[in-house]
Amino acid sequence: MKILYLLLLGIVGCVSVQKIDKDKINSIAKSKFGEKVSIIYNNSRSYALCSNYFKPKGKYPDRILQIGIINAKSKKFVYESEKINASAKWLNDSIIVINAESEVHSSDPKLNEKSVKQKINVYKIKY
Repeated sequence: MKILYLLLLGIVGCVSVQKIDKDKINSIAKSKFGEKVSIIYNNSRSYALCSNYFKPKGKYPDRILQIGIINAKSKKFVYESEKINASAKWLNDSIIVINAESEVHSSDPKLNEKSVKQKINVYKIKY
């Protein structure tokens, strides 16, 4: 019975630590991107993809996606960017795919494709 109690105490303790970490990451993301920030963790919960749309004044661009990646262990941003008419999502535990409207158009379609689709490996970001 004593072992069961210690096991349950350990589980509750781990859940509490994860909750505090998640709250801290939410706070960091909201302070950078505002209250409407979207936060999506990778499967291992080691990184958080933060994003928020805003519409700048004027007609163009339509909307800007602010993107940030937080390392859950250090609780610091390891990547930040802004993209025109973009979307960002986790492809797997380590890769984020960002699809964005090209800021400069080339006559070479392959070059245009590279400029609008970006893959970021969070485990290879140097910070």
